[in-house]
Amino acid sequence: MSQGTSTNSYPGTRDFYPKEMRFRSHMFSLIESAISSFSYEKMSGPLLESFEIYAAKSGEEIAEKQLYVFSDKGDRRVAIRPEFTPTLARMYAAKMNEIAPIQRWYSIENFMRYERPQKGRLREFHQVNVDLIGAKGAFADFELLKVAQSVFSIFEATLDMYEIRVNHRGFIKDVLVDIVGIKEEMVDTIAKIMDKKDKISKEKFVEMLEQEGLNPEQVNKLYEVFDQEFSILKDKLPESVGAKELDEILELSKTVFKEQNPIRYDFSIVRGLAYYTGLVFESYDKNPENTRALFGGGRYDNLVNLFNKNSNISGVGFAIGDVTFEAFLRGHGLLKDEDLILEKHMMAIDNTIPLAFFHSASDNIKEMENLFMDCVTMMENIVLSHAADKELMKDSISKVSGLLEKNPFFDKERDGTMAYEQDLLAFLTGTKPKNYIVEVYPDSSIPLGKQLQYANKAGVKYVWICGDPELKKGMIKRKSMDTGTEVEFDLATFELY
Repeated sequence: MSQGTSTNSYPGTRDFYPKEMRFRSHMFSLIESAISSFSYEKMSGPLLESFEIYAAKSGEEIAEKQLYVFSDKGDRRVAIRPEFTPTLARMYAAKMNEIAPIQRWYSIENFMRYERPQKGRLREFHQVNVDLIGAKGAFADFELLKVAQSVFSIFEATLDMYEIRVNHRGFIKDVLVDIVGIKEEMVDTIAKIMDKKDKISKEKFVEMLEQEGLNPEQVNKLYEVFDQEFSILKDKLPESVGAKELDEILELSKTVFKEQNPIRYDFSIVRGLAYYTGLVFESYDKNPENTRALFGGGRYDNLVNLFNKNSNISGVGFAIGDVTFEAFLRGHGLLKDEDLILEKHMMAIDNTIPLAFFHSASDNIKEMENLFMDCVTMMENIVLSHAADKELMKDSISKVSGLLEKNPFFDKERDGTMAYEQDLLAFLTGTKPKNYIVEVYPDSSIPLGKQLQYANKAGVKYVWICGDPELKKGMIKRKSMDTGTEVEFDLATFELY
């Protein structure tokens, strides 16, 4: 017996069905809301770029080991994007004489890297990229840290859940040369090994350092550096520009965030990409089961030099990976599938009535959704504005509740009544759906019984039924698929019959 083509996705990639996409869409929308509040604007770039861009800007590990590279039909060597900064640099360089010199951009794209799939790391992944281009100095660097902190805040994450660890590539170089005692030309090589410190055993880490020529004394000094406070190292390097910049960033963090400061210094933060030149940072989940960095970034000087020589354009940015950040949200219960309530309504159809009628009725139901949400908003405003005056609150509630309880999106069985304050609060906080879908069953040849069977399997909450008997009475029925209860509504107004 012949086998069909496998239904498995390509290794290291994922399929997202509607349930997963509801979670992801909401996650990304909240992240976008946080980022855009700082005046960052959304942009996008192509999936394919010239191989040379990544060879020049992304570093050896990505360019030589992780790129998906091929020759197109024009014999051009192209690559599927493994990250976004080279594209960002190209796009800025292409328009730098037309646009303002300082740009705040963000994007949400998918990327591919050829590497071994493992927990928290896949071949295809999505990233939110945030970049401040054309601004230098600690204040610009700190802005990106503040944006990063706001992403956690919008999900109501607390300091016991996460931290943002910072370091500085210039400071790293000064420490390695002046304190550890390695040659300047070895800094990049040792920094790449340092970036692996928390991902490999201590024995392997020491072995890699010794293979690059570090003697036992230098290895011991490096380990001492990892354990020392920033203030101690800073005092040993009074001429270090990197130390001064990092010190300013840390002080800004203390002043601005106060007791809610998520920023802490960590000398082991290096970042593996070749283009970082100043601040580098990574955010981490404090849950030990989610050990990979949630997201990271830093400063990159000479951003567009590959495309425009001597342009001296600098940037600072970070990228949020979807895999680890979703694990963070789920692990701490900050965003749950059950919070993304989706209420499905379905218009059943009858082949004895013109199909246009059912589409028109469906549109009318959707219009009532807007009225329902307006009523909910009014209720919320009543609670906020009249909390101190209970009598006025009850009087105001009674004026809105009559309109609300007639609405087809209100279910008295589920929502109770709006007569009392506690019922109102329970409704507003516990049972109010967040998303509504109204669909029309697509096949008029299927009898009502089978349409209801479909509704059960599809997770439909309410089925709207209007056959010849209902039509003659000028009403339409709403059937609850949970309880079987049927409620009648006026076909002219779509209010309670």
